[in-house]
Amino acid sequence: MGIHDLESVIHEVPKHAEPVGQSVYSEAKNEGNVIGGYKATLKNPHVSESAKRHAERELKERGIDTSNI
Repeated sequence: MGIHDLESVIHEVPKHAEPVGQSVYSEAKNEGNVIGGYKATLKNPHVSESAKRHAERELKERGIDTSNI
């Protein structure tokens, strides 16, 4: 999910629900951090194969191609 996707989510939130829009942005930003963590797990040579399999499963469930990581 790129920054433009996050901006479109925020702009779709009605003005009266601004705190919710900020929450949506935070959740989307957090999801980006989670995805980044799973990608880092796949690249880290000090992580167990079990942890790497788990990270790969999580990324695939989120629709992220792991073949080039």
